Formats: sequence, C-alpha cells, structure tokens
Amino acid sequence: MRARPDPSQTTTKRPRRAWAAASGAILGAMTLLSGAGAVEPDAPSPPGQRPDQGTRANGNGNGPANGSSAAEAPAPTRADLLTRRLVETYRRLVRRTPSDARTDLLAELLEDTEPELRRLGFELVQIELAEARRPGPAVLEAARKMLADADPVLRARAASLLNQIADPTVAPAVLVALERETDPHAANELLRAVARWPKPEAVGPVLDWMEREPRVRASATETAWSLERAQVLGSADRARVLAALRSAPTQELTVPAVRFLSRYGTPADRAVLAALLTGSSASTRVAAAEALAPSPVHVDVLLSAADTDPAISPYAAEAIARHRPDAVSYARVRTLGYLTNADRVQALARVASALSPSEVLVATNALERLAATAPDTNGLHDETDALLAALITMPLPDAPALDPDQARVREEGLVRLASWRLDAARPDAALQALQAIAPVEPGAASSGRTERAERLRVIALIWSNRLALAEEADAPATTWLTGLERAIREPHAGEVVERIRNRFDSLLTPTERERLEALAARAPSAREENDGGESPGAPPGMAEPGTPPEPVAEPTGWPASGPV
Repeated sequence: MRARPDPSQTTTKRPRRAWAAASGAILGAMTLLSGAGAVEPDAPSPPGQRPDQGTRANGNGNGPANGSSAAEAPAPTRADLLTRRLVETYRRLVRRTPSDARTDLLAELLEDTEPELRRLGFELVQIELAEARRPGPAVLEAARKMLADADPVLRARAASLLNQIADPTVAPAVLVALERETDPHAANELLRAVARWPKPEAVGPVLDWMEREPRVRASATETAWSLERAQVLGSADRARVLAALRSAPTQELTVPAVRFLSRYGTPADRAVLAALLTGSSASTRVAAAEALAPSPVHVDVLLSAADTDPAISPYAAEAIARHRPDAVSYARVRTLGYLTNADRVQALARVASALSPSEVLVATNALERLAATAPDTNGLHDETDALLAALITMPLPDAPALDPDQARVREEGLVRLASWRLDAARPDAALQALQAIAPVEPGAASSGRTERAERLRVIALIWSNRLALAEEADAPATTWLTGLERAIREPHAGEVVERIRNRFDSLLTPTERERLEALAARAPSAREENDGGESPGAPPGMAEPGTPPEPVAEPTGWPASGPV
C-alpha cells in the first residue's frame, strides 16, 4: 500500500520549471561535493599501503575483513550517495503527485542527462503503464526524441516504450528510426514497434534487416508476419521471406517462421517443420504440429511426437480425423496424453465426427467391452455417449448423403444411443437422439429398428411428462407400462397411472393389470407431491430388455485396455 502523502508537502503544486531548478541545484551541489571530498577510483594509495591492500579492517583491526581484496567493490563516493538521494527524492515526489499531473515530471526524468534519473524515468513510466495509466503527450515526445539518441541502448528502450504506449501518431517516427538504425539491439525493438503499425512502406526496411542480420531475424520475421496479415506483402516479398527463412538454422525458426513456411512453402519446407516437433520451444512445436495436421504424409510423425508431448495430441487427432478416420485410429488417439481432460474430450469428439456410422459402432462395441472390465466406468460411459452422439449430426451439411447401408447403421446407432441415455436416466437426451432418425414415409414398411425407436420415443415422452405427445402415438399398453416403470418416482407418475387406466382399462391382460396396480402402489402420493419432496432417480435397467444390438464386424488392432 502506498504511503499517504504529508498534507504539508502536497498543499501546493510546483510548476515544472521549479522541479527543474531544484534538481539542477542538487546536481550542482553534488558536483561541488564530488570535487571537494570524493575519492576517485584511480587515486593513489596512502603512504605505506600497497595498491592492492584493502582499506576495510576485520573485526580485530589487523587487515582486510573476511579476506577482502582489491576485487571488492569500491566504497560509494559522495557524488554516488547524492545521486541515490536525488533518485529517491524524485521517486517519492512522483508518488505524491496526482496521477493526472505526473506527465511533465516523468518527461523531465526521461530527458535528464543524469543516467540514473533517466533510468528512473523509464521505471516509473513502466509502473504507470502497468497500472493502466496512459502517460501524456510530453512523455510520448520525450521517447520519440530518444529514437535519435547517440546511445543505442537508449534508442532501444525508447522504441520499446513507444511500442507499449501504442500511440499510432509515432508510427512514422518509428519507421524513420528503423530505416537509419545500425545497431541490431535497437533494431530488434524498432522492428517490434513497426509490427504494431504494419504499413506498405515498412516492407522494404523490414525485409532488408531480415536478410542482412541474423541477430534480428526472429523479430523481423514476426514483423513480416504482421505485414502478411495486413495484406501488404506481395509475391516477391514472400519469396524474399522464404529465402531468408530457408537460410536459417532449423532450431532458430520461430512461430511466425513456421506459419510462413506452412502457408507458402514446399513439401521440402514441411519436412523441415517435422524436425521442429521435437525442438526445445513448446510454442514452436505446437505451431509445427498445427502446420502439419493438414498433410496426409505426416500423420504417423504427429502421432509419434504426441506420444511424448501432450500439447501435440489435439493436432494428431485432427490429422487422424482428416486423413485416417477409422475405429483403430480412434483407439490410437485414446492412448495419447493430453494437457487437460477438455483437450482429450474435444480430440476424441473430432475423430468421432469423421467416422462412418459403421466405424462408430465398431468403436462403441470396443468401449463397451472395456467398460465390462474397467474398475471405473464413469469416463467410459461419457465417452460412449459422446461417440454415439456423433451420429446425430451425421452426415454433415456439406458431406454427401449416406448410402443405404450406412444410413441403416446410423439409425441402429441412434437407437442404441437413445437406449443408452434412458439407462442413464436422461429421457430428454434420448429424445434428442431419436429426433435425428428420419421419419417413415406414409405407406412405407417400417423396420424393426423403426418400431423400436418409436417405443423408446413414447417411453421417453412419458418419463419427461409429455403425456399429450405420448398419447398421439399408437403405442400398446406394454410400452406405457414400461414408461410408467421408468417414471415411477417422478411427481407425475400418478397421472400416468390414471391415463393408462382410462386408455387401456378393458384391454389390459391380467398380467398387465397386476403390473399396473403394483406400479400404482409405488407411485408418489398426492401428499408427497404437495410436500415437494425430492424424487429419487429411476431404477437402473435396460429401456428395452432382451433386445441386443446388431453385431458389427470389428477390426483387429483395438487395444485390450486403454485409459478411461
């Protein structure tokens, strides 16, 4: 927490000239004191003392302390001490000055000839920026003037400061400074500043630096990429960029370099990118993986890299989805590590969306076998649901229509998904799966799958209390009794009982009537409904017991076990 200013010291504001006069007086006094009593670093040693003998005594007063020698830093001079006091005075002064009145004071520090004060000016402006306070025009002008300073370090710091302030009015001055710059360190910061304001007139200076100075190639490539994104590079400019990048060592290629090579490079360039998958830079590895995912020849390379780098796994999954979508590849993607569980879920969903209906069912059968032996099946249940759910949006709008055999398999998969979701007490989600099945045209013969889908739909409608829609279907009493059994703990179970009695009273067999009365005895009473008590979940069980899914041929290669 900042100290509260002393009211006696902040009641009036001193104009900038007053601050300049005060600092000038202190610096003048510092100079006089320096000449009167300072110890020069190269002054001769006192008589009787060797030049290399230390001046500080140890605890006994008999020689150098702790083995000190001439290598020990010299004691600060009086001028050094005065400079430190002046710096701290300015630091306190800036803190006690209202934020809207600091600009002139900060600009004064930046323009001071004393290096320590100038360094303090940069530090305090950085604090202003970090606290989301934008310095005024005087600070901007002081930094702009420093772009022409004789000291390349100052030019670099000024360019960095202007880049952070991000005022577009200084863009022409930054570009002029880049054109006349000769120092690589300063050029690095100027190139980063130019990247903020990509203009056609910047192309020449940026590419010139990129070609002639390897030490600025990284920042020059980043700026060239900003020019590319601004659509100011021509084909000849891109050729110059590619030539410069091809001459660089592979391990020095940065993320913008990878993007240039992947977008405009040749197959040989993409082969170079494959070597970056095992490089030292995590961001470059990811950029290379992203660039290689569209290439069918790099699927196995990406999978191999993903085995040791979880950050690459999503791009390996993308490559699988594009070039090798089948149940075996889906199983391979399951074995990869991921940075987060969300990454894993998205990667598997991406591959599932590219599978054919028959491959979806093959993968589903394998997951169900794993669930039969896995100690924890929660993750597998969620994954199976997500895998089958890929059938809901299949085929994609821009994909060709499924052939009759695949359409039949898709329908079977959606029926399995609906049954799966009913077993998980999710009737609304089951209805979503069933709505994706194309309705039977009037007069067309319905299949066993269609009849089963209709039974599941009525059960889900009853369970979710959409009784009017359920009555529109010509479902038999057994279907209604199954729906009642699933909804037996729901508040509307009593109404379902009454509707069954009214609808099927004279049609129920003795066995069905006995079943109805047994369920009616378990239904919540009117008093329980009024009390608003929580209804426990539905009892577990298959939605349609005794109806196994159609067998689907399974390929070899699926692992016997895998991560859950």
